[in-house]
Amino acid sequence: FQSNMARRIFPCWDEPGLKAIFNISVKYFNKFRAFSNMPTTLGGHCDSRACWTYFNDTPLMSPSNVFIALLEDNVRLKIIKVETDFFWHTSQIEILKDAIGAIVLVNSYLMSFTNLSILLPRRDHIFFPDNRINSMGCFGLMIYSEMGVLYHENFDFPGRMVYTRKVISHQMARHPFTAVVTQSRWADLWIGESLSELYSHYIIDKIYSGSQLMDLYAIEILQSTFQYETICQMRALSKYNVRVADEIDVVLCSRWYYNKGFALLRMIEYMMTRDKFQLAVKKYLDEFKFRSATPYDFWIILQRILNNTDNQEFRIKEIMDTWLDQRYYPVMHVFYDPKNNTVRLNITGSDDMRKPIWIIPITYILYHSAGYHLTSDTWITSSEIAMTKIAPNIDFVLFNVEQNGYFRVNYDEESWNRIEIFLHSNNYNKINVLNRAQLIDDAYYFMMQGCVSPFRFWKIVSYLK
Repeated sequence: FQSNMARRIFPCWDEPGLKAIFNISVKYFNKFRAFSNMPTTLGGHCDSRACWTYFNDTPLMSPSNVFIALLEDNVRLKIIKVETDFFWHTSQIEILKDAIGAIVLVNSYLMSFTNLSILLPRRDHIFFPDNRINSMGCFGLMIYSEMGVLYHENFDFPGRMVYTRKVISHQMARHPFTAVVTQSRWADLWIGESLSELYSHYIIDKIYSGSQLMDLYAIEILQSTFQYETICQMRALSKYNVRVADEIDVVLCSRWYYNKGFALLRMIEYMMTRDKFQLAVKKYLDEFKFRSATPYDFWIILQRILNNTDNQEFRIKEIMDTWLDQRYYPVMHVFYDPKNNTVRLNITGSDDMRKPIWIIPITYILYHSAGYHLTSDTWITSSEIAMTKIAPNIDFVLFNVEQNGYFRVNYDEESWNRIEIFLHSNNYNKINVLNRAQLIDDAYYFMMQGCVSPFRFWKIVSYLK
């Protein structure tokens, strides 16, 4: 049950931070079968019209995570058991084999990434033969639209297999981040959904190792979120409350809030390294298992990990507050002076009417005729104008390495010209593919804003031919 829907089924304070042990029993017409988060107990009974089904007590959980499903119980409903996972379906098993195998594979990677062992005596997966529903799930019970997860190698194109695994991995990744650990307030819902999105990409990247799918997802999410953040006139992430948002906003824009959260978590992950970030997530899940947590609780654990390393200058909460409490994103303007061998940075907001302040990760690569040099990372406040001295043999400086920062970059005319020449050389692949995608997207955006000429954009994008 999302938002305030739980109170329509049973009396409760349906806030995600309030937890209880639920003893669930369901009475229903006997042509159905009942499912919930926990396995059934002995003692259920039916008469000529109705049945009672009783379920085991749940762990401590939020009302919004209670799941009750009624399915028509006819001769077509079949069951397959794989360890503690039960798969219910009406279609022929041959066309579901790939989806079932994917669920087992995703689950193994998810347990490896999160250090969470099996927390329930069983988990039910229901394949629903109706493409009008979306795949959904919660603690102990998952429902999939067959149209969303079916793949047949003799009929479907290979990208379809990747898509089905993405659907499955996202739904299963929501289990630890939105059910095992729940958010304390509706306004904090983004942290669980964004971590689920990030970890579903980890899993896909692991399944298709070496395929660069993580790069593809990063480009799709980052560039789309830049666009929709202004189209939807999104609020600051910390101020978005799905419970009080209007229905149109929830349907059309909620995913972009979670995608922005994904982008911010990816930014922090890059600056502290993936190994340290994943260690912090494991500690977060272990410390708050079957409890409620806030984003601040997660920042504390990240900070604890950083304080044990050489990166003690990071102040996670201070950094993230500047990104969560403000709308939109910053724009970095780069001015390169080759005569004095200096680079000047000026950072503004994408909304010119305001003067917001962000703490921004500064990463850059120095390109020259002999190759390139990756510099160390630092952070600056957007209210500052930064000046950097560089070596005299540098051709140009490329900022926002692998597009890990959630901001756009505009260069002066001479820098754009040098980047364009490099892209049209045989060394174009020395620029990371994520940065090449960023250059094209940013050049197009600034062309539409009147800051870059259409001729310049065409020269940038034409290297692709």
